[in-house]
Amino acid sequence: MRNKLIVGLGALFLSTAAFAYGTEAGSVTVTPGVGAYMFDNARDISTTPMGSLSVGYHFNQHWGAEALLGGMHPTTKNDSNEFNGRLVLLDGVYHFANKTNFEPFLLAGIGELILHPTQALPASNGSSSEPDSQTNVNGGFGAQYFFSNFVALRADVRDLYSTTANTGKNDVLADLAVSFQIG
Repeated sequence: MRNKLIVGLGALFLSTAAFAYGTEAGSVTVTPGVGAYMFDNARDISTTPMGSLSVGYHFNQHWGAEALLGGMHPTTKNDSNEFNGRLVLLDGVYHFANKTNFEPFLLAGIGELILHPTQALPASNGSSSEPDSQTNVNGGFGAQYFFSNFVALRADVRDLYSTTANTGKNDVLADLAVSFQIG
């Protein structure tokens, strides 16, 4: 059984390698993903899983734009406080289209990280239970492998630098997703 599975997966890989798929001009992508959001150590918040949904548009074979919405539930490192978190990003994307199924890309843009405590925080730490919204600039790189002209497995890593006054924090997002190309 195991040998049949290996042979089947090998045949699938070789059959897709015979055709070069990639980003198509004028296409829209819908990309659900899962990843890890790693907070700057100065935040005292643990790394947390994050689900995301991205929607993108490709102006041509190389240039595109993408919006991402992510949700997470991080805790402080000592587990004393929990947050509901949202990440919103708007990025420009440059694809290194190379007429193969493997396609690296760069992305950069702006975004907003919103953390809302699930319970009131003690007043002694200067915090409140109001949402904390932090603007960021982000940049990163990734790659996708096209299994067909409309399905790709994608991985990317981004550095998110908070531009909000007095924060100056570098968070990191690592994401794994399946991208569906329409059009």
